[in-house]
Amino acid sequence: MTHIISAFPCLGKTTLFTLNKDTIFDREFNESRSIRGMSQEEQKSFFQHCADMVHLQKNTGYYDYIFITDNPELVTQLDPTSITHIYPDVFNESVMADYKQSVIERSGLDWYERVIPPKISNLKEHIQELLNLGCDVRLTNLDQKHIEDVFEFNSRTILPHAKAEKKELKIMNSTNFMLFAKDRLDQFVVNEGHHFTEDIKEAMFLWPDGSMTSSSELGIRGDDHNILNGYFECLGKNEIFELSREEMFEVAAATVGTVLLTPETETASIAENQKMTKSQEDILVNSSYKIDNFSEGITQNQGLKKLNMEELNMNNTNFPLYDEEELQQFVEETGSSFTEYAEEAMFLWPDGKMTSSNDEFGVRADDHNILRSYFEYLDRDEIFSMPRKDMLEVAAATVGIVIMVPESQKALIAKNQTMTKNQEAILVESFMDVDYHAEGISQDQALEKLDLDLNQVEELKEKNQDLNINI
Repeated sequence: MTHIISAFPCLGKTTLFTLNKDTIFDREFNESRSIRGMSQEEQKSFFQHCADMVHLQKNTGYYDYIFITDNPELVTQLDPTSITHIYPDVFNESVMADYKQSVIERSGLDWYERVIPPKISNLKEHIQELLNLGCDVRLTNLDQKHIEDVFEFNSRTILPHAKAEKKELKIMNSTNFMLFAKDRLDQFVVNEGHHFTEDIKEAMFLWPDGSMTSSSELGIRGDDHNILNGYFECLGKNEIFELSREEMFEVAAATVGTVLLTPETETASIAENQKMTKSQEDILVNSSYKIDNFSEGITQNQGLKKLNMEELNMNNTNFPLYDEEELQQFVEETGSSFTEYAEEAMFLWPDGKMTSSNDEFGVRADDHNILRSYFEYLDRDEIFSMPRKDMLEVAAATVGIVIMVPESQKALIAKNQTMTKNQEAILVESFMDVDYHAEGISQDQALEKLDLDLNQVEELKEKNQDLNINI
């Protein structure tokens, strides 16, 4: 059964919706803009149509919860007694002062003064009317500031404090965009006369690394979203100009990870199957933007195919050269140590273990080249003679190693590398952003670089075990 929740602005609807798109629907009508220029009769008709839409969606029973605005004109068109109504405690001055401060920090003073005071002016009377009707009214306070603090959701709802649990399954899909590159983005910005911005209210595009770009000058937008095809022009892929507008956006979503921003309607548009990066989610969660879908979306390989580019073959997580005993020996022989802290780790291994070379003063004793020592048990000199980039590609493909760089807050993987769930969970809870150190190679290519096949690997392991060498 679908339950309707009517909530005041900035109490966490967008956050809950972002985390639970399969079970929660945030039904926005943008009523303040929509009814401009309407007569009283037209406004009444508008809200009746909105109520009909809510009824229709509720009757399907598809979603567990539907969020709606607290606008009395809409609420009265529904059955208020069947709705949970959530407001900040307007009867408590301290609560409202804290609420004002949090809204200003999130959306700015201009937005607060434009939107909130008119809604507060008659709020006490409106809440009292709801209580007189016997409605379920919940008030937030200084200790319980958000919807989930005063309303108990069902067990399958992901709450903000459990955000990592939801993202655990999303990191690889959300960050592994084959055609996104910072230097290419810089070139696009220069070519189109755009600029980077930290103000979402003027931004046109939100990129996987959290960068936002704008074409606005003096508050006037210079281009529409079609200009995104210029990004692919930097790739020399003129096929993009042969696609329809929707197809172009689908290709961009699948291969670049672009989010389309529309400040005029405070909307962030993505493909339905698009996974956003942590950086993108954090920006949107801390904004007043709603998330909308412009299409069902396509896979990354379908996007690459539309551009006549080679499809991406992801490596699996069965890493033939990873061995827990060999890791233990690597730690002992290199003077490394295991750590539970990402901020001091040098390597993140497939089982979620992290190793560090930091000394007692927190100073790193080795660089990432020390990883070559892990391969000593293979008795292959090739690993010591190959360039650093090649060595890291081999390690990514065969061992599944993630390179940790706390100094730049980066976790580096190969573009075709699939992380394990243990690795994803560690990174979700850390401050690290995922980036790439190389395009990546297949496991077969990596083994060929080592002049090995899988049978030889097993033989070497057995041989070393017979010699009482922990591998």
